[in-house]
Amino acid sequence: MKQRIYFFITLLTVLGLNLQAQTRYSDADSVMVKTIYNEALENGLAYTDLKSLCKDIGARLSGSVSAELAVKWGYQKLSAYGFDKVYLQEVMVPHWERGTKENGYFVREDGSIYKVNLLALGGSVSTKGIMQGELVMFKNREELLQAETSEIKDKIVFISQPMDQKMITTFKAYGACYPIRGFGAIDAAKKELKLLLYAH
Repeated sequence: MKQRIYFFITLLTVLGLNLQAQTRYSDADSVMVKTIYNEALENGLAYTDLKSLCKDIGARLSGSVSAELAVKWGYQKLSAYGFDKVYLQEVMVPHWERGTKENGYFVREDGSIYKVNLLALGGSVSTKGIMQGELVMFKNREELLQAETSEIKDKIVFISQPMDQKMITTFKAYGACYPIRGFGAIDAAKKELKLLLYAH
């Protein structure tokens, strides 16, 4: 019985010492982490580097010269900070080129001509030159989905759904039109369509 009591007291003592050590180390760790945070916030170069990346390098579209320049910029920055090892890794990225700037117009039945603003979004397929055809308009994607192939075959489809200007969060308003951009051309292509024009 005495041996059991002695073992129990020893176990409690060891656990107590271990808990004290953990508390001591935890306090020391907290102080060290806070010191690192303070140094980074007061003397760090994060905002300076971010400004340089955004202003000196600029927009970095995948596959662009600026994107390649940003990689070299980052390599030089990290190397200058004296890290143990800094290296570049090869990656495959999609590359899209706009090509000839888009222009368009439509002619009404009375012969009057109206120029329209066009913009091909990244990933858009090429028209391979000038394209013309009869224009057919739908109020939204749902109308397009319900259309018969005969209504749009060999025609240029225009979806006229605007953004909801009453939405306070404009990003959500813009995002609500994503199904048109993301799926409209696919929906139309399934109906043997020549081209999808999108406006919002």
